[in-house]
Amino acid sequence: MLKALFRKQFMELFRAYFVSRKNGKARSKWQTAGLFLLFFVLLAYLGVMCYGLAYSLGDALIPLGFDWLYFSLMGIMTIMLGVFGSIFNTYTALYRAKDNDTLIAMPIPPSRIVIVRLTSVFGLALLYSAVIWIPTLVYYFLFAAPSVLSIVFGVLLWPIISAFISVLTCALGWVVALVASRISSKNFVTVLLSLILLGAYYVFCFRMQEFFTAMVANSEAVGGFMKVWFNFLYQLGRAATGHVVGMLIFTSVTLLLSFLCLWLMAQTFIKLATQKADARRSARQVKAAKPHGVRAALLRREFRRFGSSATYMLNCGLGLAFMVALSVLALVQQDSLRLAIAQMSMGLPQLQKLLPILAATVACALASLNVISTPSVSLEGKQLWILQSLPVDPADVLKAKLWLHVLMNAELAMATAGVMSFCLQVDWIGAVAAVAYTGVFVWLTGVLGLILGVKRPNLNWTVETQPIKQDLNVLLSLVFGFVALLPAPLLYGPLLMDVMDVRLFLALFIALLAVVSWLLTRWLTHSGAKAFARL
Repeated sequence: MLKALFRKQFMELFRAYFVSRKNGKARSKWQTAGLFLLFFVLLAYLGVMCYGLAYSLGDALIPLGFDWLYFSLMGIMTIMLGVFGSIFNTYTALYRAKDNDTLIAMPIPPSRIVIVRLTSVFGLALLYSAVIWIPTLVYYFLFAAPSVLSIVFGVLLWPIISAFISVLTCALGWVVALVASRISSKNFVTVLLSLILLGAYYVFCFRMQEFFTAMVANSEAVGGFMKVWFNFLYQLGRAATGHVVGMLIFTSVTLLLSFLCLWLMAQTFIKLATQKADARRSARQVKAAKPHGVRAALLRREFRRFGSSATYMLNCGLGLAFMVALSVLALVQQDSLRLAIAQMSMGLPQLQKLLPILAATVACALASLNVISTPSVSLEGKQLWILQSLPVDPADVLKAKLWLHVLMNAELAMATAGVMSFCLQVDWIGAVAAVAYTGVFVWLTGVLGLILGVKRPNLNWTVETQPIKQDLNVLLSLVFGFVALLPAPLLYGPLLMDVMDVRLFLALFIALLAVVSWLLTRWLTHSGAKAFARL
């Protein structure tokens, strides 16, 4: 039984690499190899960046004899990245998987279901921890004087640290599930808590260089503080340098926490996986529903679907929070921003001509992070037949999904472009052009993402993180959004700056993007609607 459950779990994890989500047929060996190669190239790129961080920190601490502190600090960052990368989908993968009810109804002990679910959490933690921990070991093995034990322990610590990360993410997921079972607005609470964590993470990242400089300057004080107050992480550093006692302590505590986490989740899994806040509410007064047109009803349905999933909101709408944060920061720091632009303009006078494009590009870059329309078709899943059986035009269904993307993004993106134009002291005509360009850009990226969703749907998912986070469509949408940012500054800066006013250029470019967006929308509502009806 346990073997069958493990096989099912791993088939779900790697299904996208072996089976086409469009037609359900097996991919060729070359296609599978290409997808795996792309995935490992991305991991290698992140690993190279983290190697630079390990080099900077190790070059400062290891010559001073603080090898253990080097490993402790890199271990902290490994744990932070692992928790940050896993926290957004652990709750959904454990407690909101679509096959939970089916598995619970079978004569399967809850502990076995939890163990199988935890394998995917542990696998994700292995990947995230490898991005930092492996470069950490590579630098130490190349430039320090590692003993045999430090090499062996360093390698063994990779899965042990991953197990500790899994415990932390599962604990956070358990807390979220416990809270979610007792309140009605659980998704917005989850989003709020995640945004707070994300904000703290980025504040740390932005001040990381300052943090490391202070660490190196006060290595002895930091080391003494960590030995007393964070002894567990101190033992991690000692273990990585080859200390047997440190390895035993860190491993024993991690294993104890892992067994405790597994026991607690097994005891509460059924209750938290089946209990919903709606069942705890008292009966509410029944009110007459207001009539709505077909298109309005479809749009309201899309808004409710977006608001009902914390995973959907966090992963596909994170740019909304970034736009608000950047707008506030730009207004607060507008004097410093204007001074910086003035100083750069002294050495590069042409910069003033580029300011409207710069204001629009900043807003569009953040809007491109929002890929709300891309997974919207796949999220219908096996319930797609309900939409297809209703007496509604498939084109109206797709228009509702597109309008959700545009309405969620356009207003904030255009406001951000306006704020940036104000802070950069762009004239009002240039500001209007920047705002209009941003609005058309949001329309274009929304259509492109929805076309991908229609052409390459993934309707056979069991956990909604699969079409939202693990789908190639989302990655392609992000790439298309980035590529769409390039033509305006690349065409105007080197080629047209000396022969055309920036406002005229933006007007012509907006017209071009509007025509392209209209043509794509026309295809979507005709050929795309027919393809949607055949899914």
